[in-house]
Amino acid sequence: MKKIKLFESYSNENYKNELVDFLYEKIEGKSFEIYEDEDEDVDDANLTRGEKAAMTRDNQIISRPQLAALYLKALGRVEGEDGAYLIMIDGIKDFGKFDPNTRAFYITNPALADAIGLESAGTVSRTVNKFVNLIEEIGETSSEIIYPKIALAYEKFSIMNPVQISNLAADCIQNSSEYTLNRDKAEATNQASSDIRVEKIKSEDLIGGKVYSLTNSLKSASHIFRQPGRAQKTAIEKIAIETGETEEKIKNYYKKYLISRKILNALNFYEGK
Repeated sequence: MKKIKLFESYSNENYKNELVDFLYEKIEGKSFEIYEDEDEDVDDANLTRGEKAAMTRDNQIISRPQLAALYLKALGRVEGEDGAYLIMIDGIKDFGKFDPNTRAFYITNPALADAIGLESAGTVSRTVNKFVNLIEEIGETSSEIIYPKIALAYEKFSIMNPVQISNLAADCIQNSSEYTLNRDKAEATNQASSDIRVEKIKSEDLIGGKVYSLTNSLKSASHIFRQPGRAQKTAIEKIAIETGETEEKIKNYYKKYLISRKILNALNFYEGK
């Protein structure tokens, strides 16, 4: 037999919902925008749509000296040390660093792009990967298409010794203080990512604070919320709906809020469902 709700049940539910809405409106005054961490490669950040398209097609014109430098990086990577042969290029050390313990030379992709005068650090990454595949006799793959220009360069470099290749690569080395295009992009991207993370933490903390305020307001407003965990559960449900976040995330933000204020205890946080 179908159960029929009594009028009192409807009244209690309406009262509860209206009370939650009323108290929430009192504490709600700021946006709940949540910033998602981006998985975008730093090499490809801050580029226009046209630049990204050009990078995808490897349309940037790369000179033979630039290819020589990228081949040396690939050769070092295959042997276990990216900078092992790059350091042989005259003038490149100003763009990289030496490990204080091993004295191994290392250089980031943005710095290498600057060193050889490329406009995209992404081109460095993809071209080196193509050379690695050729050196390891993997050849073309679904993710790395070997263009004729790369294949011809590989054929030439594979019969040269590293000294000869490094002498060729030296012709494209830039002034480290004048050509900073890619390093500037990487620095700007890192700063932007840092700013986003800071805003995300602030937003989560704000949400945690609102759960705390609404939970305590509900407890004070009506006896129906004094049952252990009920006020907290109701506050989390309400704020999850308002922010579009899952209840699990809202509960986690609340717990972090309590921890940061050193008020995480059984009175303020209910572990149960």
